[in-house]
Amino acid sequence: MNAKQYALIDLIRHGQPEGGSLYRGHRIDDPLSEKGWQQMHDAVHGQAPWEHIISSPMQRCHAFAQAMSEQLDLPISMETDFREVGFGSWEGMTREQIKTDRRQEYDDFYRDPVNCRPPGAEPLDDFIQRVNAAYQSQLQQ
Repeated sequence: MNAKQYALIDLIRHGQPEGGSLYRGHRIDDPLSEKGWQQMHDAVHGQAPWEHIISSPMQRCHAFAQAMSEQLDLPISMETDFREVGFGSWEGMTREQIKTDRRQEYDDFYRDPVNCRPPGAEPLDDFIQRVNAAYQSQLQQ
């Protein structure tokens, strides 16, 4: 009888970055704020049934992953394709700025975020394929 191998994977989103509420994609790499660090610690509740930590290269993700790796003496690797979706020309802007300066883009995006991406933004299909391929690659290792 062949035993099936299972992988339990916890996906944890980063906490609040420094700089407040902005559209951040993969071009803006703000570190976690003090509140963000606390949010991350609260999210894992000191529980760590993990054998390995895999992180996005973004500071807001990788710094906490590195700290957990050291604290729990676990191996860590970085997966570049787990980085955030690109928001194009909206990166670094607040929701209020976009509502004021680019109202039609904002309305179009919130009406149809798949087909009405911000100028220069990564298409969602590309993002999904990128992350899925990286996820599948990690499962094979």
